[in-house]
Amino acid sequence: MGIPWQCDAFSCQSVDFEEDFPTATWWPALLPIDVLPEEFYLRAINTNLSQDERVMFANQRVRWSRRIDGVGYHANQSYWDGLENIITLWQRLGFVVRKPPAANSHSNQLNPVLTKDFFVEVGRGTIDMMSPHDRRNQEKS
Repeated sequence: MGIPWQCDAFSCQSVDFEEDFPTATWWPALLPIDVLPEEFYLRAINTNLSQDERVMFANQRVRWSRRIDGVGYHANQSYWDGLENIITLWQRLGFVVRKPPAANSHSNQLNPVLTKDFFVEVGRGTIDMMSPHDRRNQEKS
């Protein structure tokens, strides 16, 4: 377990067709697939917005693995290239943290989406990067 779990999780996915990339098949109960970015969480708990607006923001989940298609078994060059990528990227992927609903969200009149705890992605950094293979080739030029 010296390598962050995201690489193995990303590798243990079924990619049979382009339209189902990525579909978790090995780790689905252990990791988030879709996460709520903190910017949407902050809007979902903003009681100055209408209930419909808040529900819309609360439902704006995105893949935790977005923009890291060069990680794991399906890396651009090789599996090892993918391992190097995740070692470089893992600290930029952020964390999923349990966050409370808005303080006055205990009303039975509110949509249930707004009355429960949220699992929010916090601390995500910039993911743009070249693969180790591309970096090595650039250094040779």
